[in-house]
Amino acid sequence: MAAYSIDLRQKILSAWQNKEGTQRDLAKRFKVSLSFIRDFLRRYRETAEIAPKPQGGDRRSKVKGKDQEFLVLQYLVCQKLSKNPMQSGNYHINLKL
Repeated sequence: MAAYSIDLRQKILSAWQNKEGTQRDLAKRFKVSLSFIRDFLRRYRETAEIAPKPQGGDRRSKVKGKDQEFLVLQYLVCQKLSKNPMQSGNYHINLKL
């Protein structure tokens, strides 16, 4: 979901500052959730910011080195087993960790 516009945020803030209703009233009036109003006004009181917080972020794996190698190997073994679910047998994996 996209962040609410700065224009809408300014209108909500202005209505709140002019005491034009409760937080619940403002949520209904501007067709947003009550939790958005609460979080938005709390953030404004704490930081004086009305811009939306950044969304998303770093999606790269935090796993590195030997742990990453182990996870890749584990994934490949699971793929092999899922292709032959009826195949029985022992899988011996020699890892040099």
